[in-house]
Amino acid sequence: ARLTPDKGIFELLRAWKIVEDALPNARLRIMGMFSSERHRAEFFRLMRELNLRNVEFLGFVRDRDELYRLVSEAKVLIYPSHQDAFPLTVLEALSLGNAVVAYGIPAIKWVYGSLPNVRIVREGDYEALARETIRILRMPEREYVELHENDVVRRFLELHGSWENVAR
Repeated sequence: ARLTPDKGIFELLRAWKIVEDALPNARLRIMGMFSSERHRAEFFRLMRELNLRNVEFLGFVRDRDELYRLVSEAKVLIYPSHQDAFPLTVLEALSLGNAVVAYGIPAIKWVYGSLPNVRIVREGDYEALARETIRILRMPEREYVELHENDVVRRFLELHGSWENVAR
């Protein structure tokens, strides 16, 4: 939702440069709203500076059905946030069949750390973020499916399938 430095938006672009160099056909979609015009200008300046070719900025997607359709088309969510309490974006991506690569902030480690389809890297290490993303994108389909279709993930999604359960 919020595209700010504390959500890792600039590190995401640096990581994506590494991914795009390794996998020239990979595409990155970014959704959300910039908190300031300064952050927006810096984001697009960095995109040009890094010469990123396969980045699509979609802005804030208000229509939930469209949002879920877009997310379900993805293979991996890159989540370089430096702070969060309970990242619903990660839960939504997992429930739509995406793998996740995220910084090892407390909320990610505590809530999602036991899941095989969530890859956690050291906070601030955008190169590791890129490497894990590349591993997932290169993963054979069978191995990728196995990340999601196991009892640990199934139980987690059942438990977190309603806001009432999450709040409990």
